[in-house]
Amino acid sequence: MDNELNLCKELYDKKSLMKAVAAFAGIAIIKQKEYKDYWQCIFLDSKAGIDRTKHEFENYLISLVNQKER
Repeated sequence: MDNELNLCKELYDKKSLMKAVAAFAGIAIIKQKEYKDYWQCIFLDSKAGIDRTKHEFENYLISLVNQKER
């Protein structure tokens, strides 16, 4: 679906994912599901449009993960 974002667990840890979801709480409603190999984020509503918010969310999450690895 267009409102879903699947994120590989090998690249994204749960702590960073939860931090990103919390940071976007004022912008979007994001539900998460956990599967064996990936996290699924479902964007239910957004002030900036679902596609743009998914893109910005993923960029923010990448930044969080990169900061953690330093």
